[in-house]
Amino acid sequence: MKKILALMIAGVMFVASPVSALATDTQTTDDTSESTTLTGSASIEAEVLRKQVEELKNQIESQSQQIKTQSDQIKTQSAQISALISAVQATAKSSGNSGGGSRSSGRSSSGSSSNDTRTQALIRNNAVSYGGNIVSQGGHVEINGGRSNVTFLVAAADGGTLNSATSLASSVGGSLINCVAVSTSVAFRTAKVNFYITGVNVGDNIAVYQVQGGKWVQLQAAEIRKDHVVVNMSQTGIVAFVRVPVLATATH
Repeated sequence: MKKILALMIAGVMFVASPVSALATDTQTTDDTSESTTLTGSASIEAEVLRKQVEELKNQIESQSQQIKTQSDQIKTQSAQISALISAVQATAKSSGNSGGGSRSSGRSSSGSSSNDTRTQALIRNNAVSYGGNIVSQGGHVEINGGRSNVTFLVAAADGGTLNSATSLASSVGGSLINCVAVSTSVAFRTAKVNFYITGVNVGDNIAVYQVQGGKWVQLQAAEIRKDHVVVNMSQTGIVAFVRVPVLATATH
């Protein structure tokens, strides 16, 4: 009987030993697999974070470039405004000199010289003065929907055209701000032109008209802001800017 019990205990121990070893091996494999999974997951998260950092870096660089471009444009416009202010001051000064010279016979040459200086100042700044208001065009006209470095030239309208523009403004219940002849050597289908116009404020109703086929035709003002009126054009020619109480569409 004792021999039989000894044999049974030995058999149980023999079977239990491989099972224990198998359990140990399985636990080791599971731990290794879990460690590998954690390591792989950490690598993936690190790669995702690296890509996000790279994208943010690219966005910051793009925004920095945009800010620099806008800063350059502001500097250019500020220089133009300063030049125009100088032109206006020169105009006022020349008017005073001309008045003083008119009292002396044969002394008009000094006044003429001042007028020539004023005209050249306006021409250099691609500007036209009328009734205390100045219209100029500083370039960067959008041609056929794209940005460009094109500048539309502005010149003073003749007396007959100014009279016609004044009558137009009166007929729509408004007042004429300025009337200019617009030209360019660049062919285009559509143009978005930013005109600098002194005295324009946010909320003003500015109607823009152009002579087409001998008639005044209203153009679309794409934007009106402080000292600027942006106009959509399909051709150059005589353009009149009229301040009206209520913006209306009219063809004359």
